[in-house]
Amino acid sequence: MKLSRRGFVHGSLFGAASALVCGQSVSAPLRAGELSDTDPPAVLHQTDLFHPHCDPDDHFDLAVLFALALKGWIDPLGVILDYPPADGGGGGDPAIAALAQLNRICASAVPGVVGSSMKMTSTDDCFANAPARELAAVQMILDTLRRSEKPVRFKAGSSAPDIAVATLREPELFREKCAGIYLNCGSAFPNPERPDQVEYNITVNPAGQAALFNQVPCPVYWFPCWHTTLNWRSGGYSTYFSAPHEVLLEGVSPAFRNFMYYMFTRSSDVSWLRFLDKPLEDQQWFETIRSNNGGYRALWATASLLMIAGRTVTRDGEIVPSREVDPEAALFRLENINVHADQRGAITWSACEEETGRKIFHVLDDERYPAAMAKAVNTLFREFE
Repeated sequence: MKLSRRGFVHGSLFGAASALVCGQSVSAPLRAGELSDTDPPAVLHQTDLFHPHCDPDDHFDLAVLFALALKGWIDPLGVILDYPPADGGGGGDPAIAALAQLNRICASAVPGVVGSSMKMTSTDDCFANAPARELAAVQMILDTLRRSEKPVRFKAGSSAPDIAVATLREPELFREKCAGIYLNCGSAFPNPERPDQVEYNITVNPAGQAALFNQVPCPVYWFPCWHTTLNWRSGGYSTYFSAPHEVLLEGVSPAFRNFMYYMFTRSSDVSWLRFLDKPLEDQQWFETIRSNNGGYRALWATASLLMIAGRTVTRDGEIVPSREVDPEAALFRLENINVHADQRGAITWSACEEETGRKIFHVLDDERYPAAMAKAVNTLFREFE
């Protein structure tokens, strides 16, 4: 399997806009943001989505988000697209076209905004003197929270610092309106053979990640990318799984095949909208998905997106409401933890019984996890017409 952009990095770590002002640290109790069974949660999705891609997992994640919306399980309020990393990361600019393609396929109008190119220099850096163009995503986050009639859930990954900066600027707004941050990053444990290895998302904005773990006045649900850093195995305290493209994409609609084909082939066709209606021969399709990364896709964020929607997965790959799952059949769960991250990104944690406002993802059946998750993803992708 090829090493993705989530490959190792050598280092010392383990695991109106101009009118905005910085807020103060907050120590009052957290709010849980509970929703009724019939009220789909409001969601803001942050993603390092580029075209050409660095890693196609982000297109899969965006598609899961839209499929959950088609099911009526979430209310997507917007997408925050990371600004490209300084070194380019092997990819292109933010894939606004991918967002527009899925909006077309789903007859929806989910807005998108590009995040800041700046990085936080400390856990209390709220970009006090940043120009307005660097604060568009921060402003969108705060405006969305103010307008939403129900608590908002955030999916966060490589963390362009916009969510962290927004929490620092208006902590009381987050206390009132944020139902939780579902954070995909880091490793549950360092690799004992290579303790200098660092998970990709941590390297992008370590101070911002630490601010999310330590300072936000709303629940944080941690979904480590790795159990031990860059150990390519499923299970334990890790969201990672790998599955064949032919399983994940079996039986999907022609338009959705074209969406994926446009991404896989790193297409430079400027007619990205009409591309969805182009005829695509089976031979072209299967040659592409069988040859890309050996025919397999590594995914990390699927479980967090399902849990944002109030869903979980059984050991047989069925998607069910989290509140209704038989504990003996559950594939994974969230567990209470104490956790702290320093501004270099090093994360320390321990299990605990009491509610702390912080939880960690835990796989309960390592052996069945990859196949069950692949089935769940395919179930969602079959929603597209």
